[in-house]
Amino acid sequence: MRRLDKISFVQGDGDRAQTLYQTAGRAEGEVCLARFRFRGGAFVSGSSACHWVTIHLDQPSRMCCRIGKYRSDHVAMPGTVVICPADIDVTAETDSSCDSLCLALSKAPFALLAAERAQPNADFSGVLLGRDDTVLAIARELADEAAVGSGGHGAAWRELSNDLFEHIFERYLLGQREDRRGVLTSESLARIHQYVGAHLAETIEIDVLADVVGTSRSHFPRLFRRSLGISPHQYIVRRRLQRAMQLIRKDRLPLAQVAAETGFVDQSHLTNWTRRVYGLSPAKAARSPSTRRNLQDRYLSDA
Repeated sequence: MRRLDKISFVQGDGDRAQTLYQTAGRAEGEVCLARFRFRGGAFVSGSSACHWVTIHLDQPSRMCCRIGKYRSDHVAMPGTVVICPADIDVTAETDSSCDSLCLALSKAPFALLAAERAQPNADFSGVLLGRDDTVLAIARELADEAAVGSGGHGAAWRELSNDLFEHIFERYLLGQREDRRGVLTSESLARIHQYVGAHLAETIEIDVLADVVGTSRSHFPRLFRRSLGISPHQYIVRRRLQRAMQLIRKDRLPLAQVAAETGFVDQSHLTNWTRRVYGLSPAKAARSPSTRRNLQDRYLSDA
C-alpha cells in the first residue's frame, strides 16, 4: 500500500501481516484502502505522509498505542476507529490475533476544503480514538468495493471517498489552530481563493500571490504549505481541474477549449492531470456523481 509504505505491519511471529485485499490508489485524490490480518498478535509502527484511519474488526483486544506524545492502553472493541494525523510517529501493539481495515487519506482534498471555507491550517484536534458510525459505515462500503476488485475506480468509490473527506474535515478539522502564528489568516486565504478563481485561465505567478497577501516571495510558499498542507502549485492545479470538470459537464465544451479556459497548456496536459488526480478521463470524471457534487457553483462564485 504505497501511501502507508513507511508503516510496518507485523504479526506475532515477526512476519508481515497478511494483506487480504487492497486498492491500487493510483489517483492522487483518492482513498487507499487495505485490510490486514494479524495472527498471534500485532505490532504496527512508523509514520505516513497521509492521514490514515484504522478500524478494529475483530473481537475485543487489549491495545497499547502511541501516537506522537499521546499514549493509550485500552480495549479495542469491534468498530473502534483511530484517526492518525500525517507525519506523526505511531506504534500499536496487541497480543491478540486481529483484523484491521486501514485507509490512507491524501492531504490535498482537505486542503481544498480548507481553502474553500477560508479555514487556514485546519488540523486534527488531537488523537481520535473511539466510535464514529459515519466513518465506520463509509469504510465498510469502501471495503466491500475493494473486496470485489472495484476499489479505487468508478463513481461509487469516489462518492464514498468524498463523503469520508467531508465528514472528517467538518467533524475533526474545521476550526482548528486558527490563532497559530506563521500561517495565513482567514482573510488572506479568502483573497488567494478569490484571486486564483478569477485568473485560472492565466499564468498565476507565485510573486503575485505573495503580493495578494502582503508577504515576501521567498516566504510565501512555506507559509502557504504550513496553512494548507500542500504547495501553491498543487492547489492551483486542483482549482483548474475543478473548473475544467464543471465546463465539461455544464457547457459541453471541447477539451482543447476547456484546457485553454482553465490554464492548462493543451488538451493533453488537462487529460494527464485529470487521470493523475481523479484516475479517470476528463469526460468520465465530469460525469462522476461525486465529482459533480463537489463542483457546485460555489467554486465559481469568486470568479
